[in-house]
Amino acid sequence: MPHQDRSSILCFKQINPEFQYKIIKWYEVGILGMGTGGNPFFDLSDIINVDSTQARDVEQELLQIIKNPKVSHHAYNSTYVPEDINNQKYLTYYVWRAEQYIPENIRASLKTNIEITSYVYNTGLAKPSWNNMTFIMRPNLNSRNASGAVDFTKIQSNGERIENTPLLDNWIKSWNIFDEIGRIVIFENSKNNPVCIHRDSGLLPSKMHHISIQFTKNRPAFVYDEIKKEKIYYNCPVYTFNAADNHGVDTESENKFTLRIDGVFNSEFCKKLGLIDGYIWTSQYKSGTKLKDIQIFEPDERP
Repeated sequence: MPHQDRSSILCFKQINPEFQYKIIKWYEVGILGMGTGGNPFFDLSDIINVDSTQARDVEQELLQIIKNPKVSHHAYNSTYVPEDINNQKYLTYYVWRAEQYIPENIRASLKTNIEITSYVYNTGLAKPSWNNMTFIMRPNLNSRNASGAVDFTKIQSNGERIENTPLLDNWIKSWNIFDEIGRIVIFENSKNNPVCIHRDSGLLPSKMHHISIQFTKNRPAFVYDEIKKEKIYYNCPVYTFNAADNHGVDTESENKFTLRIDGVFNSEFCKKLGLIDGYIWTSQYKSGTKLKDIQIFEPDERP
């Protein structure tokens, strides 16, 4: 039976004596949304115009980086996702059952989340949600735990610059949204390869400020309500949302990419979005009442 204890949202898989993988259990609570109103997302197209000449120049700058990236690897995620949600077994299914799917000598050599993720993807056990993450600015070491996984509560500032992007930097400054920037990443996905439904983090009060930019309009990106079994499509090229809510992108017929920028929203922008003290979500918001009906499942309960 599902658990009601909200404190038991995490479980840990011991891969070898030196490496433990943190997994966010599958939980069903519905869309918590952003701000006091619990908005599923905010359309930012009135602030950031992807049709402008400046935006098109930035897109070309990013395409050059994608062709020859300095730091790029498969995207990984520590959310456990039941098979029926995406009609396929997700990355964490194979991590949780590592003894069954990963040979003992390989398990003994793994030291980081990236290494185990690369094994699962490169051997074809699971499809990657994003085929590549290409970093323009990556989180600094202080934002990572012992296994190398990013702590999303610490990536909002002091990122390590990887790529030189003067056009993008000037574009970001023109928005007057961020006080600080901690991560800039290009998420690439191949044609006929959907971005599986997943969460970026668990059920915590969050100040995970970020925006996502699609340079191609009408991409089938969405947040997913696991209670109503409903996808809510953004239907806009620039948006922000609560990344602890389930989200994904449907299958597309061409290779596409998303630019994501994580940082610290300035106070004026937080006020516009209804983020009290900068919180994307907290149980004190309107949607916090959903927690009384939350269901949390152990991985073996929702295979």
